[in-house]
Amino acid sequence: MLWRRPTLDADRITAYLEQWEDRLDLFHPEQPAFQCGELNTYNRGPEALHPSSLGGETAQWFTHALVTGVAPWTAAAAARNLLCLLAYDVAGIKGAAAGDPRARSNKVYGAKVGPVANGTHLHLEVTGGTLKDTLMLSVPPARRAVEDRPVWERESPPAAVRDRRPTGRLDIMTWPSRRIRLHADEDGRVDRLAVHDGDRFEGDTWTAQRRHDPMTAWTRTAKNATVPLVIVSDRYWNQPWAPAVLLHEDNRSKNALIEHVLAIAERGVLDDDTPLRVITSCVLHANRHRSNIQDIPMLDIPYGDIRLLADSAGRAAFAQAARYTYAIQSKLITTAVATTGRPAQLVAQRLEFTDLADGWEAVTRGFTESREEARKLWEVTLRDEAERLLTAFPSPLLGKAPILQKVFARTHVPSVTDGTDHSDKPAKRHAGGRPAPTYTAFGHQYTLRQLSALPQCVVSLPTLSKRVAEGWDVEQAATTPARQPRPGS
Repeated sequence: MLWRRPTLDADRITAYLEQWEDRLDLFHPEQPAFQCGELNTYNRGPEALHPSSLGGETAQWFTHALVTGVAPWTAAAAARNLLCLLAYDVAGIKGAAAGDPRARSNKVYGAKVGPVANGTHLHLEVTGGTLKDTLMLSVPPARRAVEDRPVWERESPPAAVRDRRPTGRLDIMTWPSRRIRLHADEDGRVDRLAVHDGDRFEGDTWTAQRRHDPMTAWTRTAKNATVPLVIVSDRYWNQPWAPAVLLHEDNRSKNALIEHVLAIAERGVLDDDTPLRVITSCVLHANRHRSNIQDIPMLDIPYGDIRLLADSAGRAAFAQAARYTYAIQSKLITTAVATTGRPAQLVAQRLEFTDLADGWEAVTRGFTESREEARKLWEVTLRDEAERLLTAFPSPLLGKAPILQKVFARTHVPSVTDGTDHSDKPAKRHAGGRPAPTYTAFGHQYTLRQLSALPQCVVSLPTLSKRVAEGWDVEQAATTPARQPRPGS
């Protein structure tokens, strides 16, 4: 069994790399690796390969080289930065390649963000393990589709932008999202490059990613729409409990990697006390056009051990603790709004959970020993955090104790993973008896109030309403963060 071997099959891997070594040459004259061999006009300098350039003009405040000038890249650094650019490049307008039929005034419009910037990604690691362990955990075995091939087994992409449908996992994970060609100077350093838009997926990009990329994280809404897992709050605070909801039965079928890891745990392939960590990340863009990256939040947290994941009741309780957190957070805010009469947006800003990372790690360890004790510990941790936030709230409350009592008295944990009550209640009516208008978003109909309560909505109800009134697309209005500074340390 491969798990029991100390290493992967090095001879087989070496033979495969030797077979395709020409296609993996960064400066191959016809088939440069992950590039377009047809390009020969270089429209950008080496700064275009600097990862910080994806932050737009703001990045110059933090990366001095973008102001003084970026030196040519070594081949190794250029290769790493090329993959980063293909994964995270921003949306917007790109210079058109020569002869591209989509060009208008030498530009191509409507570029989509890179594939890693378009959702939430995750992988699992054995704590203290090896790269082999990470690959075995995070890349579920799958038979290659008949037409599925990585980019180096295909002809070099043409210069013109196309609409295409990915043929499988190898295709979607390796096909370059942009048309790029690196230029090397006489010393073999990259001093210029051509950068143009790349192919777009036919149909819904999220559907293609979910079908073919197992290292993406998805959650189910109340209306059974599948959307990327949200790992940060409205105010950009990390939510370390979020990956635990993927273990719930509602979500298992949406996440190929989670099903793969649970199968490993249940088969007893690894020792029961093997500790696991889960690494998740997403991308926050600075504007609605997604033309600048503001931040790339990442969670790197314990995920219990094999014994916990193999125990259906244990992992269900673990997932329920995460869902309970969402329910308590929502109830804390609504109760404080009703008590103080303050605007919901102001209250939410002051009462978001921000200091639970250490507590969640302690509870995760607790679930490997005693589910009941861990559950009680988490309730105490949440109560302490809620009391801390109420104490710091800049307004006289009608006593902390009554609010805490209401929040923690028989709090209902909904049957959906975002912790918000989305039961099919009659829509609230406007004055005069008119029902509130509904909008199509994420595959279902919602009022703006219902939409603002979904986990993928990253703005307040007033901001959402204002944007829709201004003519924004509803989904874009809900998922584009408001332009505001990140909270300080």
